Amino acid sequence: MHSPLIAFMKQYVANLLVFGFFLADRPQRIQRHIMHIVQTSPWPFLSAISVLFLLSTVISFFRYVPACSYFIVICLVLLLCILLLWGYDVIVEGSILRMHSMLMQRSFKFAILLFIISEIMFFFSFF
Repeated sequence: MHSPLIAFMKQYVANLLVFGFFLADRPQRIQRHIMHIVQTSPWPFLSAISVLFLLSTVISFFRYVPACSYFIVICLVLLLCILLLWGYDVIVEGSILRMHSMLMQRSFKFAILLFIISEIMFFFSFF
């Protein structure tokens, strides 16, 4: 016989695999408005901490601290993992949980278009 704790852990792991790393703990609400109200997420804080560690190791590298190049690689891998998990949460919110309305999807596409146009203008400003 399985204990209730084991059954809970199996359900929790299944929710983590389906709904994302931190999205499984969040209560799901019915959307009553046009825009998506973002719930608290650990990813901005964790990415800021990893960038702080990365910059401090780069400064230490320029000051010729031994073995700093290993910490730079570790910080870069940590930052990449955080950004991938953050992107995974955004994709799960939009596609599986259907938290993004059509207006939000259009605004995401428009924001990407504006970013690309600004990068093109920035490129042309040098020439």
